[in-house]
Amino acid sequence: MTGTDPRRASRQPPPGRVDQGRVRLIQALALATGALYAVLGLAGLIVVGLDRFVEQTGETVLWFEVNGLQSMLHLLLGGLGLVLGWTLGGARAFGWTLAISAGSLFAYGLLAAGEPEIDVLSLNGADNVLFLASAVLGLVIALLPARRGRPEGSALGDEQTAGKYMAR
Repeated sequence: MTGTDPRRASRQPPPGRVDQGRVRLIQALALATGALYAVLGLAGLIVVGLDRFVEQTGETVLWFEVNGLQSMLHLLLGGLGLVLGWTLGGARAFGWTLAISAGSLFAYGLLAAGEPEIDVLSLNGADNVLFLASAVLGLVIALLPARRGRPEGSALGDEQTAGKYMAR
């Protein structure tokens, strides 16, 4: 058999696009994470508003202490996840963004939590756990394989390619 089966090729989505209405696990994780951060950000703004933007508030959403700045950061991360999660490449970019930003916020939280003079995000222990878990989740989203099995055209992915390697 020479060439690629046209029926098989027509079923392949363009690179980086949603696969014929199906959302891959990576994209679902990015979208779900974005939705959770967006809800957390909106809830934080409802609880504290923008009046105490960089102050210690003592106000919490669930277990997470919030202020206006932290709520805006949550909204930003949430919006990125909801926008970028629709394509595979976007979801991976969100994964790297989440890993780097949440990892940085975790490191900052280790230094600033409980230190009102340097803690402009009104952090507590639960925030640090959230940021550490988010950094790990970001790495999962960025590095998780998009699909199982060999991609089409790999050494054993089709007869034509396998024949080339066997002839060498």
